[in-house]
Amino acid sequence: MSAEAGVGQIPEGETRAARLGVAIIGAGISGLVCARTLADRGHRVRVFDKSRGPGGRMSTRRAAGWRFDHGAQYFTVRDPAFEQSVAGWMEEGVVSRWAGKIAVLADGTTLTADRGNDRLVAVPGMNSVCRSLAANLDAHRWRFALPVDPLEDPCLFDTDLRLAACGDWCGGPRVEGAFLSGSAAAGRLLGRLPL
Repeated sequence: MSAEAGVGQIPEGETRAARLGVAIIGAGISGLVCARTLADRGHRVRVFDKSRGPGGRMSTRRAAGWRFDHGAQYFTVRDPAFEQSVAGWMEEGVVSRWAGKIAVLADGTTLTADRGNDRLVAVPGMNSVCRSLAANLDAHRWRFALPVDPLEDPCLFDTDLRLAACGDWCGGPRVEGAFLSGSAAAGRLLGRLPL
């Protein structure tokens, strides 16, 4: 996301007069960051996804009294704009630090993995961040595909059609990559980022 505005913030001097009608395919974090950013600025947004609920690769499955996160188990923060949104989610109780231990098995030996950046999780399940972003958005269900190699561009944008495509297949296979891709798509639709 650009440093000039975080998710849900209307930049000073921006009006709601020129409303866009936007269809977003995918209710993972990338599509929802794009949708939330545009909707919070007064644009008409409709989200289409293959699942019954939001989450994408941050989905949580539930059945018969159990649940598990079958996509991202945790995420890290490196980008300042992502850090700003994560701080807000932590304040809301949607995200918390994760103290879980990660080990590597090598030649019959268990090695503790380097902690590096703080690991974070959404609570009670990883889809909680996406549920928060999806609140009060118009959403519809359809089918999906899986990416092989992510593109180097943060999003795809057609200037003539004012059509943006975003996702982890653009920004990289991490939660942060998908977040930044959605932010870039919203920025291009709002005319804020270079083409």
